[in-house]
Amino acid sequence: MTVNSASSSASVLLSRILESAWNLGGWVLAALRGLHWGTVAEIVTAVATLGVALVAFFQLRRFNNQVRADFTYKVYCDLCEWLRTHPQAQRWVEDPDKILPLDFERYDEWEIYDFLTYFETVWSLWRNDLVDKEMVYDLLSEDLIKTYEANDRQIEIMIREMQTEDEDSADVFIGVEKLYNKMKQMTERKNPR
Repeated sequence: MTVNSASSSASVLLSRILESAWNLGGWVLAALRGLHWGTVAEIVTAVATLGVALVAFFQLRRFNNQVRADFTYKVYCDLCEWLRTHPQAQRWVEDPDKILPLDFERYDEWEIYDFLTYFETVWSLWRNDLVDKEMVYDLLSEDLIKTYEANDRQIEIMIREMQTEDEDSADVFIGVEKLYNKMKQMTERKNPR
């Protein structure tokens, strides 16, 4: 093959490519000529509306996450305040195996019912996806697991006794038990042995 024939082949190929592009461009122009400019405006409006809707969706989602985090922190602060005003219960929560074992007398005296009610409330919020679950784990799991398992699981035994007192009390502190189980599952998942 000579230089002239190679040049000629390249020239023919280039001219065919340009011709195809020209035909494609002509087709696009013909399609645009057939479009009514009102239709173009409608398409642009639809695309812009979709863009605004997407931005709003992601902003609202971020806002919702912030509200859940703030609410979770508020629940935690309420529990800390309750513990601050109940020093005997606070000492028991901080080191439940070191303090006297919990019995029904201390349960009433230290108002442990209120302490457990916080976790019952957190379970209701958790179940309805109103709190940040990872944040609940970070802030509350240690206290719940530690007190639930302390003194040979005395809290669990007391809850079981309360649940069997009469037929209306079968679900007493069931949220505490479910939250405890969730916290244990998350702990095992985060800290595999």
